[in-house]
Amino acid sequence: MKTIRKVFIEIRKKLSPDSTSRKVVLLAGGTVAAQGINLLVTPIISRLYTPSDFGVLAVYTALLSILGAFSGFSYHLAIPLPEEDRLAKNLLVLSLLLNGILALFISLILTIEGTGILSFFGWDAITRYKWFLPIGVFASGAYTIVSYFALRKEAYSVLGRTKISQKCLGALISISFGFREGPIGLILGQILGMAGGSYSLLKASAKGSLLVTRKSLLEVARKYRSFPLFQSWGNLLNILSLQIMPLILFSYFSQEITGWFSMSLRVVQLPMVFVGQAIGQVFFQRASLSWRNGTLEETTLETVSLLSKFGTFPIISLGVVSPVLFPLLFGAEWEIAGMYSLFLSPFLWLQFLSSPISTVFLVVNRQKYVVFFQGIMLVVGIGSLVLGYFAGGIYWPIVIYSVGKMMIYFVYLVIILRIAGVKAARFVPELGRDIFFSSIFLAPVLLSLLFSEKPLITIFVWIIMGCGFLLLLLLQKKENINIK
Repeated sequence: MKTIRKVFIEIRKKLSPDSTSRKVVLLAGGTVAAQGINLLVTPIISRLYTPSDFGVLAVYTALLSILGAFSGFSYHLAIPLPEEDRLAKNLLVLSLLLNGILALFISLILTIEGTGILSFFGWDAITRYKWFLPIGVFASGAYTIVSYFALRKEAYSVLGRTKISQKCLGALISISFGFREGPIGLILGQILGMAGGSYSLLKASAKGSLLVTRKSLLEVARKYRSFPLFQSWGNLLNILSLQIMPLILFSYFSQEITGWFSMSLRVVQLPMVFVGQAIGQVFFQRASLSWRNGTLEETTLETVSLLSKFGTFPIISLGVVSPVLFPLLFGAEWEIAGMYSLFLSPFLWLQFLSSPISTVFLVVNRQKYVVFFQGIMLVVGIGSLVLGYFAGGIYWPIVIYSVGKMMIYFVYLVIILRIAGVKAARFVPELGRDIFFSSIFLAPVLLSLLFSEKPLITIFVWIIMGCGFLLLLLLQKKENINIK
């Protein structure tokens, strides 16, 4: 009882009303619940849909993400920055208008030559679903834009609720259409899972009139023109570096391999979705203030330390148990996806540490560096796939891709910390300590995996070690994970 009471005392201390940890919990709470729903329904939809269907979904999602890089022409990223709400509201309206224009432009291109373009790249399988692209771009872009205004207003609880409603609707649609042939249910569920709740979020966060003038729109368009000039292309390169894999796998390998790859990312990236996105959104809001106050170094160090503590063991251990976890949860046909998760986990761990704090580039107004680094990531991603193609097999492309991305994200993390002023002598010891403790808790899982022939025993040991690791974090007396 004393131990349990001690845990709740520590939690209460870390969740003081003004702490960023509390804001993370409010925002991450909805994200965790939403992804919990997503995780619960995945064993169902993995049996309703084939790896080929998931391959089509992966290509649709990749194209949606790439086209969505120009949603609002990145003006929405500037919404948390101005001190005046007047400028923020103008940025909101400008971003929504540009997002609508983008959706109309995509519809026009699809009308003129959509089928030919998709066939040229070998994506014929999604031709019948092409009209979902402009719908998805408009809907998901609108939610993203409005969410940045909600972040400015610190409407974290509302954001959390919309994330839950999104996943509930998306899961319901995917399951309802699961008895029809093809991936239509997955695509519709994806759209609702990215875009639902936009109006309720806007209504809750944007108080007062949103009427603006042409002059005021031109004012913010000029003032923050570096965002469309640099950040849009940086976003595009970033998304291309992330989404090039399913597009190339679909074109040059097979729909099944693409489906296995997408399922492996869907599972191993759960810690990023659970915690990383919420921390990253709160960090952006806090970092903007810290930059003006001269405390960006401390905010960045405390945030990356938080990411390291809560991400190292979950991501690495999830990758280790995936080869036995996937067949149990999703069915025998997903065993190869479990092996992919094992290979991808080291690079996804470094991505988890660096991506949430990469908005440092925006805060210090160095968007052009983002373009440079994302360009390198894209080149490395394509190069690794080419090597994997010549190496042959179903595993080498994934292994080579993961190694290449791991090296790039390591350099990326170092550069971000240097720009924020964080010295290696302050961060490296903490990272080493997190790796050490994670290794201790991972050792029994590895032993079980190597010497036990029963997968359920390995899963049970993993769950026990995970609970023990979480308890250790909660009982830590050091306050460096409480960002204030």
